Amino acid sequence: MPTRCKCGAIVLLLLLAGAGCAAQQRAHEASCPIEVAVAATNVPLENRDHIVLWFANHSPKTVAQIQFSVFLVSATSQYPVSEAFSFGKDVAPGNGGVVMHPAADEAARLASLWKQVRGLEVQPARVRFRDGSEWQPSGSACRRAFMNQNYIESMRRWNKEVRFQWNLAHPDEPMPSSAMAALLEQTSAR
Repeated sequence: MPTRCKCGAIVLLLLLAGAGCAAQQRAHEASCPIEVAVAATNVPLENRDHIVLWFANHSPKTVAQIQFSVFLVSATSQYPVSEAFSFGKDVAPGNGGVVMHPAADEAARLASLWKQVRGLEVQPARVRFRDGSEWQPSGSACRRAFMNQNYIESMRRWNKEVRFQWNLAHPDEPMPSSAMAALLEQTSAR
């Protein structure tokens, strides 16, 4: 593994690969170039909780920038996040990335309401491709809801799917598991 891959977050970014098997998912991919696959508001990273969005580029084009619409969700309300969630690095077709924001920022803003937040709703709001073209959703077809309590199981399932697809496509270069496994163990210890 190259030296630049020692940082867990960078390894995870480099290891992500798009996965898609069912016809239903392919239809979703055609209408949504970016799929948020796993997300939560209380993921412990770097010794503090973060709001985390894991995504994949299902388009045939390289993505240059993504802006996400994010709402924190309680049992009775939705709260828009206080700052823009965006990703500004190139993402090749079939690859993905992660957006992280410190949860403390939103916790401070929402005060006692923060304890009621159980998850989030996410939608790619604007995607700019490297060729200069742009995509914006029409309606809510790309919106996904995520519950914090499902994060670990969703991440394990997605990790298996990503690893399976990668290893099929790269039989001579199997995906190392240590970085993702370490993240899941750290999250499980919570």
